[in-house]
Amino acid sequence: MKIGPHNCILHRLVKLLESLDQQYANEHWGQFLQNGKPVWNKITVAGHSQGGGHAAFIAKLFVVNRVVMFSSVGDATGGPSWVSAPWLTTHVTPSDRYFGFTNTHDAAFFPRCEVNWTTLGLPGNLKQVDGSNPPYGSSHQLKTSLPMPSGVSAHNGIAKDGTPLTSNGTPVYAAVWRYLLGP
Repeated sequence: MKIGPHNCILHRLVKLLESLDQQYANEHWGQFLQNGKPVWNKITVAGHSQGGGHAAFIAKLFVVNRVVMFSSVGDATGGPSWVSAPWLTTHVTPSDRYFGFTNTHDAAFFPRCEVNWTTLGLPGNLKQVDGSNPPYGSSHQLKTSLPMPSGVSAHNGIAKDGTPLTSNGTPVYAAVWRYLLGP
């Protein structure tokens, strides 16, 4: 099934930004559009799992401000010696704008993230965030090994409902998320 131009992610992004600018004019959402097109160098694209792959694919085609991939990119073949999908080898967004975060207990995605982050050229070494604080040695490759609450998968728990909370109810990864999303 082919996705038509009115249902593609780019068209939907434009419509979202137009709507936000209209509904919240004092928040300056219009700065992210120029002549009806996204101003990519001002936009951070982020996503979890397949959404992280979509973010990376957008960054393959457009120079974006930043790319944040949670438990992603999973496009690799040939496990256990994973090989990145060919589309990951070239991209127009500089590698130093890519950031990733994953959980070592995510057996299906953790090894794929490792190989794909290398292919994408993410700066730094895989850095453990547990018990440390930003800027995590300035690495763009972050991992956790914390166990997830009952019923929450290691794949989903780093960025979705069910992420572990501190004793005061703050998400354990709040500082990680701020670091990944940047200034």
